[in-house]
Order: sequence, then structure tokens, then C-alpha cells
Amino acid sequence: MSATDDRRPEFQRMIEDALSAEHPYEAIAVFSLSRFFRDAIQLGTYVRQLNKAKVKLISITQQTSEDEAGEMMRQLLSSFDEYQSKENGKNVRRSMVENARQGFFNGSRPPFGYAAIRTDVKGRGGLKRKLEPHPEEAEAVRTLFKLAISGESGEPWGIKKIATEMNRRGSTVRGKQWSRQMVWQVLSSQACYGEHIFNRVNSRTLEERDSKEWVITKIPPIISKETYDQAAATRAERAPGDNPRFRAIASPTLLTGIAKCAHCGGGLVLTSGKGGNYDYYTCSTQLYKGKNLCDAPHIPLEELNAEVLKVVAEKVLSPDRIKIMLDQLSSQIAELQVPMREREKLIQRQIAQGTEQINTWYELVEGGKLELHESLRERLSAAQRRLDHMTTELADINKQKQMPLKKFGQLQIEGFADAIRAEVLTPDSKFAKSYLRTIVSEIRISAAGATMTGLNANMAGAISGWHRGNPNLVVPRHVSNWCARQDSNLRPRP
Repeated sequence: MSATDDRRPEFQRMIEDALSAEHPYEAIAVFSLSRFFRDAIQLGTYVRQLNKAKVKLISITQQTSEDEAGEMMRQLLSSFDEYQSKENGKNVRRSMVENARQGFFNGSRPPFGYAAIRTDVKGRGGLKRKLEPHPEEAEAVRTLFKLAISGESGEPWGIKKIATEMNRRGSTVRGKQWSRQMVWQVLSSQACYGEHIFNRVNSRTLEERDSKEWVITKIPPIISKETYDQAAATRAERAPGDNPRFRAIASPTLLTGIAKCAHCGGGLVLTSGKGGNYDYYTCSTQLYKGKNLCDAPHIPLEELNAEVLKVVAEKVLSPDRIKIMLDQLSSQIAELQVPMREREKLIQRQIAQGTEQINTWYELVEGGKLELHESLRERLSAAQRRLDHMTTELADINKQKQMPLKKFGQLQIEGFADAIRAEVLTPDSKFAKSYLRTIVSEIRISAAGATMTGLNANMAGAISGWHRGNPNLVVPRHVSNWCARQDSNLRPRP
């Protein structure tokens, strides 16, 4: 192992033995001082420790005396060794960077889904290699993404469930069982869609290099970039620990998560009255912090639900109103194109850095070089959450960039409006809640009335994803309000 640091198990065992009370040997013999250490300061530190234990360091090819002159000579030789090592490292890295730029693989373990295949191009150590999809592993990768996006019946699966299913099917990760960490690594690997990044991390310090130094090698993709982004956005959307929207969707109450008190901004929560015979929406501030902070009235649950769905059907889902929303969206996105592209580049760099950092930690743990203590688990969880949030934002940007290119005919708009309007007005519809959350972002409610707001891009995405006979609407969130005027207000009974 490299003598540039002391992360060498046998080296550490040798030093531990040398400094132990048993004193098993009197000297350590090396071919040259560079074999012991290529860092002048570290060499001096270990030599002093050995001297205190009366253990000599003997270089066969660089013999020095034991006096002050010999110590100075060792320091000079060590400095030259360190310099030579760094120069060699620069030359090797320069050669490997150029090799990657030409599309060749520099070695180590290929990303899961790929194999390093020899080409007919000669290199220093023989024939150069390129990454090509491994038939069996590539199929496993496609299965992972399919399960992450739609499961087996249209509903996306979480990482733990995917790992369990892959193990049930007898699939392995190069001989090992699937774990949640390995599933996450594959789902977050850019190599899957054809971009293998070299020179991203300093292998000695494990620090991220500037993105300008990275080399992106184009390789045959296993999945499309769109599939990768869709899986990432779905994964972020399902993160229950940090996503209140996911918790709201899981709630059986229609307006949980989107209904807010107009007086104090608190969310409306479900309460019961008269022995549980009646259900109401109540301001959470009033309920949990005291009536002196908010005096908003209790609103009968069934009445507010019915009034909201009625306004959505009659006003929000009006074909004329939808056409206005789409026109506004096109104008707004046209103005945002330049700053949006800059933001997209920044997020892509941050995602690449974050993914490499997490994968490096996992590789160190798997290689036995790093302990998976609780502190590292917390850092990994925090890094994954940040990555998921950035991936969701990137998916939103990609959707927004595509929106102006999508033109909807009048028949498509009218068909969508009629179908969704009929569904939300159907008693006990199992799709009404998901439709409502797709096109409505927030409802501010007071004793006098309520204001409903939504997102133009969500409406456009819903229309784009709707097809006759297909009731499912899975639409990511975007930006730009469709309602800020009084003409869309609804007035529930207090």
C-alpha cells in the first residue's frame, strides 16, 4: 500500500509491536526510506517514537549514521523522496486524466451495471479498457429504477422495499446481498445514464476537487437521463422525515397540509365534537397553543370539503381559466430561462459533489477503512436529504424548461377539465384528494371566506400527464401562482 500515509494495517501492526512492552524486535529494515514513509514530517515523527523504544530504522540502500549528521541526512533523503512521490503522482494523474478524456477506464472497480472491457488500443500496462454495460447487472439496474418509479402496480417503492425484493428474487451485488445503501448508490449513480466522472476526489485527502478538474467520460447509458431524474424526484417526494407534503398525502383528511388559517398561518387540523359525532377543521395554533393566540372558528369538515371541491370544479377547472394559466406560465418561464440555466448548472455541480462524497464514504466503510459510527450515519443521512432536495429542485427546473414547448389544444384542455371536474364531484372518489393536491397548493381560510392558490406549472403538468381512461396524475411541484385575485375566492359557511 502507498507509503504516502499511515493508513496501512500491517504498517500500524508493525509500529504497535515495536512500541509494545514485549519489545519483540530491535530494528525495522527497509529497502529505502521511501518504503517506510514518503512524508518527511511523518517519517521524523515515527523515527522519534521508535528511538524512544530503542528500535532502529535501517535503510539497506540509504545507510546513515546514528549521530546528528545521520539524522540530518535522513531528513534530506526523506524530503527528496516526498518531492519525487508528488512529482510521480502528478505525472500519473496527468496521464490518467488524458486517458479518461479519450474515453478509457482507468481501473479500480467499475460502477455497478458495467464491466471494464479490453480494447485493441495499447497502453502502458497492456490494452486499454472501456466501460460497457454488464448484461446481468444492467438488467438489475433497470429493475431498480422501474421499482423506484412505479413499483409493480404503478406506486413507487422505497429503498428498503426494493432491497428486500431484489434479495427475494435472488439478485446479488457481485456476490453480496442488496442493502439499502447499495440500492441508494445505484439509484444516485450518474454512470447509469452514461456519464462516468473521473478525477472528482483527491484519493489521498478524500477532498472534492474543483469541478473544472473533473473529466466526464461518456459511456453507453443503461437508462435515460429522464428516468434517472424521475426516480430521484420520486425518491425525494417520498422522504417522510423531511417532507410534510408526503405526510399530508398519507393523511385520510382531504385538506390536511394545504388548508391554513388566514388569521395566524397555522395549519388546519382535524378535531371532533359532541362525543365524536361531528368532525371539524380547527386552527392548530388555537388547538395546541391557546385560544388567546387565534380565535378562528371551527369549520365543519364535510361542509368545507364540499365547498372546496365545488370551487375547484366550477372555477379552477374552467377551460377558459386554464387557458389563461397556461399563457401566464409560458410568459413567466420565458423570462426565467437565463437565470434558470445558471441555477441548473449550479445544482448539477452540487449534486455531483454530494453524490461523490456519499459514495466515497460508503466505499471506505465497505473497504474497512472507516467505521460506520453514529456520527457518520447522521452525516450520511443529512447529506442524502440535501441531495434529495437538490434533485427535486433540478427536476422542477427541467420540467419548467420543457413547459413552453408543450402546446395543448382546446380539445385536450376541455377533455381534461371535464374528466377531472366529474371525478372531484363524485362522492367518495379515491382520486379526488390526489387531484386536489396536484392543482391546489394552499387554501387560506377565515370566518369571512377563503382564498385558494395553485401553481400554473402543476396545471400544465397535470394536463400533459392526463390521458382518457387513465385516472392517475403524478405531477411534480413547480412555481408561479395562478390565483391572487378576489374572483377565485370561495366562501365557506362559518
